[in-house]
Amino acid sequence: MTKTFLTLSFLLLFLQGYATNVSGLISANTTWTKANSPYIVTGNIAIDTPATLTIEPGVVVRFDAGYKMYVYGRIMADGTASDSITFTSNKTSPKPGDWEGIELFYNVPNDTLLFDYCNFKYGNDATLYVRAYSIKLTNCVFTNNKTGFKNLSWPAAYAYINSCTFERNGTAIYIGGRALIDKNNIGYNEFGVQDTGPNCVVVNNKIYYNSVGVAGPIYIGGNTVAYNSSLGIDGRGMVKDNQVWFNKTGLIHRGGGLVENNGFNYNNIAINGNYSVNPGHNLIHNCIRNSTSYDYVNYTIFPADISENYWGSSDSVILSNKIYDFYDNLTSGKSTFMPPLQDKDLSCIDSISLPVPITTSINEAINILNNNVIAYPNPATDNITFTSGKRIDMVVVYDMTGKEVYRQQCSNNAVSVNTSSFVAGIFTYKVITENNAVSGKFVKQ
Repeated sequence: MTKTFLTLSFLLLFLQGYATNVSGLISANTTWTKANSPYIVTGNIAIDTPATLTIEPGVVVRFDAGYKMYVYGRIMADGTASDSITFTSNKTSPKPGDWEGIELFYNVPNDTLLFDYCNFKYGNDATLYVRAYSIKLTNCVFTNNKTGFKNLSWPAAYAYINSCTFERNGTAIYIGGRALIDKNNIGYNEFGVQDTGPNCVVVNNKIYYNSVGVAGPIYIGGNTVAYNSSLGIDGRGMVKDNQVWFNKTGLIHRGGGLVENNGFNYNNIAINGNYSVNPGHNLIHNCIRNSTSYDYVNYTIFPADISENYWGSSDSVILSNKIYDFYDNLTSGKSTFMPPLQDKDLSCIDSISLPVPITTSINEAINILNNNVIAYPNPATDNITFTSGKRIDMVVVYDMTGKEVYRQQCSNNAVSVNTSSFVAGIFTYKVITENNAVSGKFVKQ
């Protein structure tokens, strides 16, 4: 027994000690190999021009606290689906902000820095900060960073971000330069996409369970924006062909851009007309239904023509009760909502789908559930299941009038409710766990 224990001890010491410490200036072409991984960054690193640092698939780069990589030359981090590259903290109990990130100054026209199949974890503000000419970011995962990706400073900088996942960051993507953000999963962050510049396009993404989903891009199109606790979209430019569901406020419409062919479904407030200029007639052919408070609010002095939208009804009395404007507050502008569209537009779809949260360990999965009660499937047909990392003590369901229609005491982490006898519509639930009470909504089809 003693011999076996000593053998295992020496093996563990060997494995723990097998790492490559790196710091300082890289002035010649260098390759970090999987065979010499992990690389421990024990001080700031600078890649000088014209040197290139190539990082092989499977390499793990661990940063000691407070250190950063500055890239003036080139960096190529080209992982694979089966052997990704990881940039992370070197702490045994990591947390967001442990290391300072990678800052890219590379400035060569007609050349693009590539990060493919890379993982970025526990970085500060920002984990990947592009001041460079051009970057292509594909199939990467950003988790538990204070800010995932940032591109602010240089007007000619361009970022192409495709097929990446951003989850559980403070801010997922912060853009000030030119960018195309396409086909990404952006969920469980404080801010999803925050844009302060004039040339950002956000298309075909899943943007879910953030505080704020997406704010500011010149074009927002074809996205699913759902379950954002404060705001789905802050729209300064064109907003088109999106599905905006279950947000506290679906859209703040600033009045400048066209809002067309979107589905606004099951939001608390579907559209907030927060105009700094007269909006004209630029809110058309949208499907606006099932809001729990208002389909449309106008808190400004400007009148708004919001006709030619489908509201689920053509009854002017029903529609007026779902619109907040001059007739509710004499300092607000009037809203013209007649005539509405009589038939459903293509934007009136019946369901949406969202990704399953990514996890890298059982502990991370539990942490996600501890902070979220997950209800699925939503919309529901015959059953809905509530899951939490904490013990669920009670589930209560209310209809839209506030009447209690279901109550169950329990002591489990997952509870299924038979909804086959519920009428079709929106229901509110309260799930009481051992240390919290979480409320939400679901739809019975």
